[in-house]
Amino acid sequence: MTQTEWKQWVLVGVLLLGAGLRIIGMAWGLPYQLEPDEPSIFINAWERATAGTPSLMREYPPLYPILLSWERHAINLAFGADTAQVIFFFFGRYTSVLISVLALAMAYRVGQTISGFYTGLAFMLFLTVEPTVALEMGWIIKADNPAWLLTLCSLWAAVLALQKRSWFWLGAAAFSGILATLAKYNMALVFIAVVYAGWYLLVGRRKLLMWLIPVLILVGIASTRTLIRNTWQSDITPYFANCQLGVDLANQAQIDEPSGCNLFLTLQKHIYPFYQRDNFLDENTWLTFQYLGDEIIHIFGSWRLVVGGLLLGVWLVYVWREDKQPVWMLTVMILSSLLLFSMFEIQHPIRQYYLLILALALLLAIALGKIGEKSKPLYAGLLILLFVPYLMTAAERRLDLRKTDSREATANYLLDNAPPGAAILVEYDKVEFTQQYGGFPQYDNYFNVIALQSIYEKQVDQLAEQGIAYVVLDSRSGNRGGYYADPERFPADQYQLVVEFSGDAYAGPDRKIYRTFRPQYETNIQFDHVATLMGYDQTLEGQTLRLTLYWQSLGREMPDYSVFVHFIDAKTGEPALTRDAPPDPNTRWWTEKQWIFDRRVLSLAELPPGTYFIRLGFYEPVSGQRIFVENGADFIDLAPFDLPE
Repeated sequence: MTQTEWKQWVLVGVLLLGAGLRIIGMAWGLPYQLEPDEPSIFINAWERATAGTPSLMREYPPLYPILLSWERHAINLAFGADTAQVIFFFFGRYTSVLISVLALAMAYRVGQTISGFYTGLAFMLFLTVEPTVALEMGWIIKADNPAWLLTLCSLWAAVLALQKRSWFWLGAAAFSGILATLAKYNMALVFIAVVYAGWYLLVGRRKLLMWLIPVLILVGIASTRTLIRNTWQSDITPYFANCQLGVDLANQAQIDEPSGCNLFLTLQKHIYPFYQRDNFLDENTWLTFQYLGDEIIHIFGSWRLVVGGLLLGVWLVYVWREDKQPVWMLTVMILSSLLLFSMFEIQHPIRQYYLLILALALLLAIALGKIGEKSKPLYAGLLILLFVPYLMTAAERRLDLRKTDSREATANYLLDNAPPGAAILVEYDKVEFTQQYGGFPQYDNYFNVIALQSIYEKQVDQLAEQGIAYVVLDSRSGNRGGYYADPERFPADQYQLVVEFSGDAYAGPDRKIYRTFRPQYETNIQFDHVATLMGYDQTLEGQTLRLTLYWQSLGREMPDYSVFVHFIDAKTGEPALTRDAPPDPNTRWWTEKQWIFDRRVLSLAELPPGTYFIRLGFYEPVSGQRIFVENGADFIDLAPFDLPE
């Protein structure tokens, strides 16, 4: 086998590895996966396109939804309008896999163009085993997939523009950068490379001027920030005063909004952190640098950073003997990105910094490539040392797809236990409760689901009084000040933990579901087809007994049942007082799974001192027929209490 042949087989093997990881994820994640981008991008793409809504979307850039809208239209033509939703997910994910594998091939081309086969192989392997999580979701429908492919195309064209001193390739780099930005907004930073290449074409090899590029970028960033701060509130905002955030896109055509609202709202969402800062260098700047450093260590691993430092040392030895411009371009991209990110008022998730991680990874690949040119065994050993742990992590993520997702389990539990229309608070997001998601088995708005960043946005000691039925606490909200950040603030003694989905048995975030009432006495006793007594509160205040019965209805459109409340003398076993009354509301108005807090204030002035207990049950007032309990009796006895003199 010739050297060219074995290199080709190696590349094919890496591509097959990347494709295999993504195909496994695609198959194991069907019929749906609880990832918010999938339904938002794919399922709504065709609907938005046919409804004639603006292509520039507030939450997602337009490129990928437009592509998928064409695909969905073709599926409708091929399979019919009533095609099962899983078919749409399958073809959408199949497209994502193809785009993701193309991105791996383009990663090789970028590295190979900069510094040869060994650099290209290392860079491709880096993205294949997903250490940056950049292509981790290459098996589901996400805007990241085409964005990465187009960003790598832009970088490749920028490198060719440097090497060939070609304005044509500079134009190709700019065009690809525009498409990458339209696929994912934060990919706009690839224009740092385009600007560098353009400046190089203008000034040639006059090295002194090359140092002006970071200065020009710095001035451009500072000028842009100043322009935004000085004009945003006074000039831009009033023009778009009628634009509405969070408008239901399904009804958007009915809203008379100024032209350009979508563009305005998109800019407002993505750049507002920049104009909230008062000072360029302040405590937040260092916090941002610290955050980025922690994330980079988390991604690469501390020991990998040591190895990477050694590799970059090797790079310093060899790179000066060759064309340095692509390396300088990456260096400028890294420094400019750090400068830009230091201006954020808030710290964004690491996915916002993909290009920074990509540039670091490409520098690492260049250093590895230089070693590969000198020592193939050392190169192979370093590849194994660096990337096998990432491969194991990628495999573990695929195995997690075989587990029950905690969010799916949450939806199913509430379907089984909560009445339709129940108000449910959910920390972080409510994706599992959306029918268009593909997984939720009920129609939209089956529950009244309210998504919060943190449960502490509400008065947590008064949720039941606000009509809230359940609270779903999510571990992802910990960094947003939610329950998992400070559980001591949640009144767990007031509310009842009904189920917890956490640990290795589940995929997805840890979840706890609380019921917003906690009966003094738990019963869970079923009265035939009428209701389940979940529990009750019983408080004696002098000659008054306050009784709260927590019912959950088992049916709907029932007759008017009444509840008998008989006070039984504990010594004689004989009835001493009767306080029968129908529940409020009456059973004829109950719906299935509805909760009824049956509160009764009962006067005991007629009873002599002693020990009593309540005998409780349902009956039909006209016939007097009682409703049987699951154990065969037609009543239950509540806890005894002492009535003092």
